[in-house]
Amino acid sequence: MRKEKQKPMAGVVETALMLAIEKRDRNTKVHCERVKRLSTIIGISMNLENSDVYVLQTAAALHDLGKINIPDSILFKPSQLDQSEWTTMRTHAASGAEMVATSKIEQAEMIAKIIRHHHEHLDGSGYPDGLKGNNIPLLSRIISVADSYDAISMHRHYSGATPHARALEIMRSERGTKLDPEVLDVFEDIVSSGFNVHSLSV
Repeated sequence: MRKEKQKPMAGVVETALMLAIEKRDRNTKVHCERVKRLSTIIGISMNLENSDVYVLQTAAALHDLGKINIPDSILFKPSQLDQSEWTTMRTHAASGAEMVATSKIEQAEMIAKIIRHHHEHLDGSGYPDGLKGNNIPLLSRIISVADSYDAISMHRHYSGATPHARALEIMRSERGTKLDPEVLDVFEDIVSSGFNVHSLSV
């Protein structure tokens, strides 16, 4: 009975957190929805278990939750961030993970772990913990590919959207350093099979 009550509560909490993102910045909320959809397609294509797909979907939807704590002067800056501002911006992965870890979401600790590591790079140059290779959770590596594509191709405060072909070129240049080659291959297979990335629009 207790577990049955927990599941509806988990859904309510997840919705509340998504609303918090939307209230803070609709662009971030739209980005999270797009990353969730693309991550899900990649995860299913990689034959993940249903339980892992749930964790992936939830983590992707909330991966930028920590940005609600970023000051307006940085979050909405109409030009590129300086080094100090980037240091502040990079706190969002850990702070978002902390918020999820203390929530009532089902599998909160696992989801928090995936969120924390979605900006880790294969070569160890990412953040917040500088993890390398397979020490980065697979689900985080999936979100990293989806997040990279959407972040590169979306319109930003200080620049226009990057064309699809150019976005793929940039991602290929990050193969094996930032992005997981296997996940990137799956992503490219999805795109080459005729999947319309523009259908991700919310």
